[in-house]
Amino acid sequence: MKNNLTWRWAWRELTHGQLWPVVAALALIIACVFALSALAGRIESVLTQQGRSMLAADMVLRSNQPVSPDTVSTLSRDGVESSSQTRFGTMAFSENDMQLISVKAVESNYPLRGVLELQNAQGIQSQVKPGELWLEERLFSLLNVKPGDKVDVGDLTLTVSGKIVSEPELSFNPFSQMPAAMMHLSDVEAAGVVRPGSRVSYRYFFRGDDDALAAVKDTYSLQEGQRWIDENTGDRTGDMLERSRGYLSLTVVLVIIMAAATCC
Repeated sequence: MKNNLTWRWAWRELTHGQLWPVVAALALIIACVFALSALAGRIESVLTQQGRSMLAADMVLRSNQPVSPDTVSTLSRDGVESSSQTRFGTMAFSENDMQLISVKAVESNYPLRGVLELQNAQGIQSQVKPGELWLEERLFSLLNVKPGDKVDVGDLTLTVSGKIVSEPELSFNPFSQMPAAMMHLSDVEAAGVVRPGSRVSYRYFFRGDDDALAAVKDTYSLQEGQRWIDENTGDRTGDMLERSRGYLSLTVVLVIIMAAATCC
């Protein structure tokens, strides 16, 4: 008898009482929370991919000393792809002028993430090949050269292939604003510009799934002057992603508070 009265009371409240607006409001709150949580997860995934594009890889080993090719090859097993880069400053000599430049010497598979755009008469290229020299736009006037001209970098004469339109891992350093150039890593030895005492930095890029990259970190013991960098630990990239995650979490909380206040 008591159960029948309870059911009859509940049915009367559902059909004639004020529970329907409350149920509708609660359903709306739950739907908004799930929708925002899914959106936040999607946006965080996009931000992570953008952060890796800015690094030109999923993970980077930054070093002030070269790592042997055998070691890099060992780390590149089990589905992990790698690419090496050497950065240095040197003088570039054209027929009429000379200029101090900042050079990135990269392999043909650079970048592992993001987009490299190099423009010449044939259109947009995405790879640096041996014997090529790609220049930042202002270098054409500083060196008084055009595509097809010859420029000496150290002991090596390279052909100006075109201009650098865009590249990943861009950074701003107010104390080092030398115009940029790109050449192939295989040409560095012949150029003879990297010698004992030279200001050189090395980057080793890795791409793969998270488990494989974690295994790479566990396999390699960092030496002095070396550091692992990913989208969370990169100086600017990490800060940007951390702020974005904070804003997304704050948005979800605010929606819950507003929905709860509306329900009350």
